[in-house]
Amino acid sequence: MNVGGIGNCWYTVYVAVRFLEKEDYDEEQDPRAVAAHDAGLETYAVRPRATWLDDDVDESKLIVLFGTKLALIGDGGEDATCVSAEELARAFEETQEKLRRAGIDQAPAIWTHCDIDLGD
Repeated sequence: MNVGGIGNCWYTVYVAVRFLEKEDYDEEQDPRAVAAHDAGLETYAVRPRATWLDDDVDESKLIVLFGTKLALIGDGGEDATCVSAEELARAFEETQEKLRRAGIDQAPAIWTHCDIDLGD
C-alpha cells in the first residue's frame, strides 16, 4: 500500500492521552509514565517526521501517549482489524479509570500514528 507515495506504513491505534515532550524525554524518569505503567497502561513515544506532503512538522518534539493500544494495522490484509462499539466503550472506560489511578486527569481520545519503515 502506498499512502502519499510512502510504502511500508503501519498504524498504531490507541485510546490514550497525548503529550509533546522535549528530545531528552526519559520514560523511566517521567513520573507520569511510571504511574501509568503502575496503573497498567501502555506508553508509546514517537518522533514525528516531516515528509514531502507536510514539511513543516516540528521533529524536535516527541509525541508521548499513555493509554491502551487497540490495534496495529497495515495494508488491510491479515493485519486488518475491527473493534466493536462495546470493545471501544470498554477501552475508554478502563483507560479513563487507569489514568485516574495514575493521577492523570486528562480525558483519553483516539490517537492514530503512522510508523513508517524508511529503510534507514
